[in-house]
Parts: sequence; C-alpha cells; structure tokens
Amino acid sequence: MEAMQPEFGKTNLTFWLSERVFKTHNVIYVIALLAWATAVAFVPGDWSLFWPIMVWTIVFMIHFLVFKGTHVDDEWVEERVERLNEEAKDLSHIEAIRDDYTSIDRLRRPKRDMD
Repeated sequence: MEAMQPEFGKTNLTFWLSERVFKTHNVIYVIALLAWATAVAFVPGDWSLFWPIMVWTIVFMIHFLVFKGTHVDDEWVEERVERLNEEAKDLSHIEAIRDDYTSIDRLRRPKRDMD
C-alpha cells in the first residue's frame, strides 16, 4: 500500500497567502514579541532569545511583503496612482511628461540631428 502524501499545489499556496493565516501570524508574532520584551525587562542581561526573535521578524517581514504583493487589485492601483498625483509637488511637470508619452504626435516627431 502506497503512503498518501499531501499535494503541495495551488491550494496550499492559496491557504498560506490567505488573509486569515496572515492575521493569525501577525497576532502570534505580536504576542511572542511582547512576551520576549517582558522577559528581557525582568531578566536583565539575558538576551538569549534575541536571535530567534530576529529571525522570526525577518520571516514575518517576508510574509508581509508576499501577502501585500499578492493582494493588489486594479482598484488599489488606481487609488495609489491618484494619491501620488495629488501629493506630487510638481504636478504640471508630471502631466507634461504623461502627455508627451501618450500623445499621438510623439511618433511623428522628426529626430533631431546631432551636431
């Protein structure tokens, strides 16, 4: 009889990138970080748990970046572009560049001769 192995496919990846798993990881990480900070506060000079927390912080950052990177939709992109345009200090310059690259005339312009 052959042993059954779980398939590591799209379903498993979808599970690990779900919002529920990320929020759970976030809560567990914050609780562990607070427990570590409390332990360090009451046991001065004992930094034995520093490296596990540091490694976990890096893993959590990677999880956060992958989660945020895979949960981008068109609505978020449009909102982000609008916000960047509103916050731009030199909006007229940005509009001139955009118009230059999106105009039909751009392809018809003669090339400048190099002197």
